[in-house]
Amino acid sequence: MRTAPGRAKATYGTATGERIARERSVLETLARHGPMSRADLARALGVMRSTTGTLVSRLLDQGMVRIAGQAAMVATSRSVGRPGELLTINPDDQHCIGAEVGVGCFRVIRTDLAGDIREVREHPMAVSAQRPQAVANALVDLIDAAAAAAPRIGGVAIAMPGIVSKGGHVIRLPTLDWQDIPLRSLIADRLAKYGDLWLENDANAFAIGEVTRRQDPDVPVQLFLFLDAGLGGAIVIDGRLMSGQSGLAGEFGHMFLPEPRAGAGAVSKRAEDILGRHAVLARLKKRGMRVKDFEEFLLMHERRDMAAVTAAEDWLDALATLLSSLTSAFNPNEVVLGGAMATLAERELPRLLQGYKNNLLHGTPPAQLVFSQSGAHCVGLGCADICRTAIFRKSSSLM
Repeated sequence: MRTAPGRAKATYGTATGERIARERSVLETLARHGPMSRADLARALGVMRSTTGTLVSRLLDQGMVRIAGQAAMVATSRSVGRPGELLTINPDDQHCIGAEVGVGCFRVIRTDLAGDIREVREHPMAVSAQRPQAVANALVDLIDAAAAAAPRIGGVAIAMPGIVSKGGHVIRLPTLDWQDIPLRSLIADRLAKYGDLWLENDANAFAIGEVTRRQDPDVPVQLFLFLDAGLGGAIVIDGRLMSGQSGLAGEFGHMFLPEPRAGAGAVSKRAEDILGRHAVLARLKKRGMRVKDFEEFLLMHERRDMAAVTAAEDWLDALATLLSSLTSAFNPNEVVLGGAMATLAERELPRLLQGYKNNLLHGTPPAQLVFSQSGAHCVGLGCADICRTAIFRKSSSLM
């Protein structure tokens, strides 16, 4: 029986697609878990060892995987031959650039292909100077400086603390008073030498990095809150970022909350205007408390200064209210908190959990609260991971 040309082509395409997906899985598994033998890799992927051997051979030939040494051998009466080789990502095959535009500061991180940080550069910039062209120039200069020592760059991803369209327009960035800024067009030509360029919302970048780097990625429903100057959010379902019809899903900072201690009849405010770092410091200033920055506030809170403790309690109560609303809407397994303000939430976790659970209706299971371990680098690492994931996909598909 002869196979129709169209059917043969479809079968070939399916086989090629499966190979590409498996090769990408090899790269991602090695990047997540570190050096592994072929046998352990086969078990992790759920495939035959012979299949893994074929996949690994292709990646070794391309230079993305290398031999790291020999695996330890468990002595048994059946032990014969020599120990198997350990395989690992070749970290210097190419590097990735992740950049974060913050309020008053830029940060650029260069990672190797294994995801380890090789260089961090920061550049302070007054908010008054953060006009689009000035930001574009300073950002490209900082990226060039971070890329100078790399073997080669496989892509650049940049995160903004606002709404970014798929075409690279900053639709809205309230903290810098930006609207409809064509940021990609201001930087694309100067960054073309580094390959692909992505522009992303900072909370989405944070979520991508956390999902990419965790050891047990299979969590059905995760919410991410990036608590910094404002409040960003992201939704991840079965490991995939939910973007919504126009990319605006997860804008939890635009939900409304009651102002702490405002009394009956008070007008609600956007969550980011209550929970954001600048909003907290602004409220303290109105109460006559002089605080230079958030770090000083944290020190005062640690010393149990009454004004700082009261402000922290108000903030925690508002966050508990937001978490309970999000839990009712999404029924998440996990809520991951990151950003500068997450430090305060982690420090006062018992109070936060009590308020959160008290706000839930009877029978509603609370989500597990998880704190990012990436600290100040969580957004930049997420951007670098966007590049790494794209490199894994592209490298597999080109072989």
